[in-house]
Amino acid sequence: MQLVPTGKQFSFFAGSLHEWLELNLRNNHEVNHGDGINWACLFGIIIWRIWKNWNLRIFQDLTWNSDEVINTSLCWAKQFGSVSASGGIRKPRSSPGPLTKDGLVFLNTDGSVRSDEKYAAAGGLLCDHEGNLIVGFSRYLGSCEVIDAELWGILDGLQIALDRGFHKVCIRTDNLEAVNLIQEELHGGSYSALILRVSLLPKSLNYWYLQYIPREENRVADRNVKLRRDRDTGLQLIEKDHETSVLLV
Repeated sequence: MQLVPTGKQFSFFAGSLHEWLELNLRNNHEVNHGDGINWACLFGIIIWRIWKNWNLRIFQDLTWNSDEVINTSLCWAKQFGSVSASGGIRKPRSSPGPLTKDGLVFLNTDGSVRSDEKYAAAGGLLCDHEGNLIVGFSRYLGSCEVIDAELWGILDGLQIALDRGFHKVCIRTDNLEAVNLIQEELHGGSYSALILRVSLLPKSLNYWYLQYIPREENRVADRNVKLRRDRDTGLQLIEKDHETSVLLV
């Protein structure tokens, strides 16, 4: 016997576990009016989070409590709902005004892996609120997984922002796995040294925001990374000139 949501209340359901799971995953009742969260989405995320929590407990002797599971799942479901409601396009926040060293900057990052060539690169763009390029960057990584390339792009971008005196950063990536891993690390997930390094840098900022965006909104950062062809180690920078401007949204 299982509970199944029916609008504002729950009803008992007699059937197999498979039928119960399928019914919940097809139930599109809205959970919070106006938030764009439906039960099917939230239920699926919670089930996935419970499975991840079980693996954390077995392999790393770590666990999330029920409040962390529910609150994080609600956050992810709300983010998914807001992107879906806008047709997959998320608009940037209102302009913070003229850029100063205390102003908000936008960090778009991406990673590129060409498995057949055993070649991976990471990079991105740091821009002001009008889309004007402050600096572009890319790094040759050798051979690695896609998620590692994505995380290296965020790590390098954050370090560049801090080195240049910016302390308010909106981080934008089209890789949802990277967003989830960083959020989990901030809750004590402790997956790898690379994720730990990425999660520590925002603590040096006055304000930061991690935003998942569709791939089409990240095409400039993607192109910047894919233009990298050499195998020289080290970070390469593309400095702003007086005529440089890029469109990020």
